[in-house]
Amino acid sequence: MKYILWFFILLLFSLFILGGYKAAVSHPDFPVPLFAMHTKTKEYEKGKYVSNYTYRFAKEEEGPSGLYQLEIAEKGWKLKGQEGLIKTYEKRGERVSLFFGTGEISVIEE
Repeated sequence: MKYILWFFILLLFSLFILGGYKAAVSHPDFPVPLFAMHTKTKEYEKGKYVSNYTYRFAKEEEGPSGLYQLEIAEKGWKLKGQEGLIKTYEKRGERVSLFFGTGEISVIEE
């Protein structure tokens, strides 16, 4: 019984770590992983911003996790296309691109 309890505690803890999300700095309606640390935001075009994050669980070859993609879809964002490591999402006429590289994430307003 004690092992079952520990199993569920570890399961809940891992779901919290891998499944927690917060709002992106550059676009408050777009989720980023809870433990992604914001490093900088810069304006690349008038009124359009890119926010960069360090995220140690990001793996370029794997791309965003299934849980992360599910969270993006639950927030109403639809995948519109992908070029290399950049996925573009759209919601109510707004576009956001997500770059998911090894150790880093960038959220780009389109």
